[in-house]
Amino acid sequence: MESGTTLRRTRLTVVSQHGERVSFTLSGEIVGRSRVATWSRSSIFSLVPDQSQRRYVVARQDGGRLHLFEPTGRQLLSQSFITSGPKPVQFLSFGPARNAYVLTEPGPHKAYIYDTQGRLVGGQPFDSSAPTVGLDYDAGTNTYQLYRIIGNELRRTALKFN
Repeated sequence: MESGTTLRRTRLTVVSQHGERVSFTLSGEIVGRSRVATWSRSSIFSLVPDQSQRRYVVARQDGGRLHLFEPTGRQLLSQSFITSGPKPVQFLSFGPARNAYVLTEPGPHKAYIYDTQGRLVGGQPFDSSAPTVGLDYDAGTNTYQLYRIIGNELRRTALKFN
């Protein structure tokens, strides 16, 4: 949602189950419509906002495959999974060129963390039994702190993105 001073200037953006992004004002006027990605009968689309609710990416899940797209439709990454159930997705933004995308596979308890270029951080997924993880960035040390739950333990891991 982009807040405005009037209903006509306030915009909402949604994504349909057919991969179409639609922006409209609270007065009911459609101000933008574009296709983000192609779809199939099994596709499930969702908007994934960043932690400040100012930016977003679009996720498309097709069974055991998940794709992330910029709002323009450019694909950011694609990942195949062992299981076909829904996968929680997180988009974390820490400033220009400092984005992280977290895809969690609940069945095998894995969290896949990707950097801005769509590279898997650490080269393999991290163990995590919760549907989401915590991630903070320390600009002074250029280090990310990953917080995750494994069983009944909270673990913190320092990460350096490439």
